[in-house]
This record gives sequence, C-alpha cells and structure tokens, in this order.
Amino acid sequence: MSRRDSQRDRGVPPGALGSSPAAIEQRCIPPGWRHSPVIGMLLAGALISCTASVLAQSRPAGPERFEGRIANTGTFGNAGSNFFSIQVDEYTSDEEFIEFLEILAGGGPRRLEDAFLRSQKGRIVINSLGYDIALARSTPTESGRVVRVFTVRHLGFDESVGRARSREYPFGMIELRLGHNGRGDGVLVVAARLHLDPDGRLAVETFRETFGTPAFRLLNVEAR
Repeated sequence: MSRRDSQRDRGVPPGALGSSPAAIEQRCIPPGWRHSPVIGMLLAGALISCTASVLAQSRPAGPERFEGRIANTGTFGNAGSNFFSIQVDEYTSDEEFIEFLEILAGGGPRRLEDAFLRSQKGRIVINSLGYDIALARSTPTESGRVVRVFTVRHLGFDESVGRARSREYPFGMIELRLGHNGRGDGVLVVAARLHLDPDGRLAVETFRETFGTPAFRLLNVEAR
C-alpha cells in the first residue's frame, strides 16, 4: 500500500482535493484552536489524514525573510528593543513533515529532537541570539497565511545540570499570522513539548513557568 493510500484510509476529508485553501483549512484545523490558552495548535495543515497533494498547496517556493518586534517587558533585553528576524531558506516538504510525525509517534520527543538537530531550514535571530530552524511550514488562509517554524531551544546552565521540569519542553516555536499584504502579528513560544493527539495530529504544549508566561506576542510582523 502506498503512503498516499494509507493516508486516505485514515480519513482524508471528503472532497478535499477539489477544495479551496480555506475549505481545507477548516477541515484540517479544528475551529477555535487559535484561542487555546496552551497554544494547542496544529502545524501548517498538519493532520496526517491530509494527503500530500493537499499539503503541497501550503509550501511556498524560494527563501523568505520575516521581521518584527517582541511585545514584552524586557525579558530578552531592554524593553522596547526586542526585535526578531526569521530567515527561511527552505520550507519543510510534505514527505519530511510526515517523517517527523512518524519519528515522534515511534520514538517520542527525544528522537524528534535528534531529528530536528539534523535538519537545517533557516535561522531565527532574537536580538543577538540565533537559533537554527528545524521545521518550517506555511498554510494559506482566507485572510492570508500562517507560517510556523520550530527549533530546538538552548538550555540554560541550571536546566542542563539540574532536574528542572522545563527540560521536558525542549522545543521553541514561532507562529506568524500574515495578511495578503505580508503584514501581521504572531506568537513566540519559548519552551514547548510536542506530541500527537489521539487523532494523530501534532499538538503543541507550552511550559507556563517560562518567564512567567506561556507565550509572547509578536507585533509589526512583515515579510521582507
């Protein structure tokens, strides 16, 4: 049985192949996920049940760069001067994405972390700190698109030598919600744990004790 046949058996939404991007978004991402307090979001059309041909609609061609500001009270430096940039050299293919899901399902977060460390899709820079992008996806929406990038975060010294609970949240994530003009806002999750929900969808659980907040707002985001 081919991978596409296997995915179809898991419940591809009826008529999805002939649907508009907005209709696919509604079928693949449950309503209300954007308002979840734990950022319980799905990754860029990330239902395993969506076929590769549907997912392929969400993959832009060529490198992209995004810039914006982090809204916080100085956690990353002086208040009001916390800027970030995202350089996506290449978006994660549908095949690569499904492989990541299979690794997570079969080996858990530790195996996924190892796989992320071998993947290089671009770079995130927050002020002067840089992080390699392991996974990058883009999904069209009625109002524009959603871009999500994942990284393996840097552990602090106390985390590395101690038994801090935050070590169970080894990933970082940025989500950008962009309009058709390439401008919008987003969210930065500093520490996250990834897992598959009972329906086989990728879920993001944030560590609430990180800097006293589960996520930071991103403002004045613009595609360059």
